[in-house]
Parts: sequence; structure tokens; C-alpha cells
Amino acid sequence: MSWIDRIRDKLYGFETRGPEPAKPPVSVAAPNPEMPSVFPERVLFVCSGNMCRSAYGEYRFKSLIAASHPQTHVISAGTLRIIGQPAAAGMVAAAAERGLDLSPHRSNALSGVLVQSADTIFAMEQSHREALLRIDPQSRSKIVMLGLYLNTPAPEIEDPIGREPEVYIRVAAQIDEALGNWIGRCEAGLSA
Repeated sequence: MSWIDRIRDKLYGFETRGPEPAKPPVSVAAPNPEMPSVFPERVLFVCSGNMCRSAYGEYRFKSLIAASHPQTHVISAGTLRIIGQPAAAGMVAAAAERGLDLSPHRSNALSGVLVQSADTIFAMEQSHREALLRIDPQSRSKIVMLGLYLNTPAPEIEDPIGREPEVYIRVAAQIDEALGNWIGRCEAGLSA
């Protein structure tokens, strides 16, 4: 067992199941992979500070899949490598309005182990995608630009930090919409 497998086991609480099958190559210009052939077991959300968008995405995704995919492990991290900070007050308030409690959240730093261990990675901005690719160029096929799953696709989901409450509410609604669309397409593909 490699050191990465041992760290995965420690982080995710289950034994790795041997090498994962090779994924088909994705065009360099393609911002999203094909939908996965199985529902991911390890999901990573990435934004800048891990105190707004990725934190909210982690908690919303967990709530959406709790009954249908309880084996899926979901975490979040930030490219700014801020550790141990609570979610931003504006995001906590927006989440509460939408039925989520972000008060337990503490920020986490993006690392190579997290990137390599994830099956699917949701990025909020192109700069996050670029940071992921710098860490692990092989991660290209598992990065999903979340904004492209909005009903009106957008290249990025804006950073609400330090902005008005309405921006936090809008960002939370966008993440809800995009995740609902992604999960719906993924599950439809799995049942086809």
C-alpha cells in the first residue's frame, strides 16, 4: 500500500479498492469531464478561502445525497491555504435561510493528497481549476466547473466575501441550482 493510499484511508475512513481504472482523456480546452460512470465516493469542493462557496457546496451536497449515496465522503478546501477559520457570517446567514447549518465548518487548505484522493472536484472559478492542475495535472478529467451547471451557465460562481447579504443569498441559490442539475444528470446517466 502506497503512502497516498494510507493517507486516503486515514482521511476518508475506508480502504482504497486498488488502482482506479484509467479515465478517458479530456480535451485541454474542455472545462468539464464527461459525467462519471459511477456516483463518486470522494467529492472535493474548492474555492479561495474555504469560508463561503466551497463550504456551502460541501454542506449542500451532503444534504442532497444523504439518503441516496450515504457512502460518499464530501469535503472542501481553499487555494489560499487558510486553516481553521469558521465560515463567513454572511454565508452562515444565507445557509440558515436555506436550511443548512454551517456553524461547525472550519476552513481547510487544498493539498495534493486531497486532489489526488477525490473522484470529483467542484471548482468555483477558473483560477481554482488552474490551481488544481498545478497541484496535479492528472486531475483535469475530474474537475467540474460548477457554474456550467446553472440553468443559465456561467464560467464562474462569484466570491461573495465582504459583499452585501443579497450576494451571499444569490451565490447559495446558484450553488443549489448547479448541484441539483449536476446530481440529476449524473443519476440519470447512471440509470440509463
